[in-house]
Amino acid sequence: MNEPNLNIGGKHKEREYILNADGTVLLDHKKAPVTVDRFLASKPLRAEVSTRPGPGGKKLSYMSGDIITKTLNEAFGFDGWSLDVKQATREENVKDDKGRYHVAYIATVRITHQRSGVYREDCGSGDAVDKNLAAACGN
Repeated sequence: MNEPNLNIGGKHKEREYILNADGTVLLDHKKAPVTVDRFLASKPLRAEVSTRPGPGGKKLSYMSGDIITKTLNEAFGFDGWSLDVKQATREENVKDDKGRYHVAYIATVRITHQRSGVYREDCGSGDAVDKNLAAACGN
């Protein structure tokens, strides 16, 4: 929802707001409207963050694709954004002495705000281990 000519701090600005399912503007706990930029800058809820073991015994935090999709849908609507996998490369494909396949991928993805054309591109990695190569690649 755009609100042209909204007076904020003495300046007229166009702001995009997060909408509830019924089309009303989402309000925070202080009854202030929540803008898209503020919504996306907020920290995720603990329940939305998962962890997994990382190298050197470290714990890595991440958000699942389902949570990212939910967040983007809430911010921009179901047809307000798109995701493109620009490149995906299998970096490792090794069978260990127990017959398990170790695979690792690196991907570059782009998320685009449909209305403005603004996008964010980044890369990430993933790995899996399975006795079945297809299952390891699909995880």
